[in-house]
Amino acid sequence: MSKRPLPWEWVVVTFAVLVSGLVALVLAGGGMKFEPDPDAEVYDSGFASSGKMSFTTPDLDDEDHHSLHMPDQLLCDACQIVAHMLETKFDKMNEKRPSLKKNLYESDILDAVDEVCSDEFSSVGIKEIKGVKRLAGPGLSTKDVPGIMQGGGKWPGRMREVCTQYAGDLEEENIYNAYKEKELQKFLCYDEGRHCAKVAKNKDGKKTKKERKVEL
Repeated sequence: MSKRPLPWEWVVVTFAVLVSGLVALVLAGGGMKFEPDPDAEVYDSGFASSGKMSFTTPDLDDEDHHSLHMPDQLLCDACQIVAHMLETKFDKMNEKRPSLKKNLYESDILDAVDEVCSDEFSSVGIKEIKGVKRLAGPGLSTKDVPGIMQGGGKWPGRMREVCTQYAGDLEEENIYNAYKEKELQKFLCYDEGRHCAKVAKNKDGKKTKKERKVEL
């Protein structure tokens, strides 16, 4: 008469069978495999997306890439950034005054414009949106559009040059007066002959690509 296995012996035998089966399955190539999604593309935030949206790094031609000056086609964007930063600066200075009816002192106006034009412009860069190169920065809707932004390098110096040129050509007091009338962007960027006015004129006139390139 054979001896019946004890309950704990059944447990050991069952466990051994399960383990050997799993080992054989893995060795045979039947284990679970985790592979990356072939359609996933990495964008500037560092996450992967299973959609088809992709972003390209903006690329300027050699002349614009090496130039110390702001490319002509980006001057309208640059102007709007400067106008927004000046408005923000004047707003903060006026908050410190007991009455908005009083103007800032001339020295305060000069200091405000100088601080903006001396900014590091660390949040400004170039971004390609629907195949068009645009600046992204404070005051522009392009800042929140998904894409790869390239900043630093020559961009801060270019922005400072644009800001300083506006201050010199239009004068700080006139800039402040336009701010008080809530027309700073119009005065800086959209009045006749300004950079954004030229862009708007090109769009309204439906000019050819060659004509637009010459006038920008």
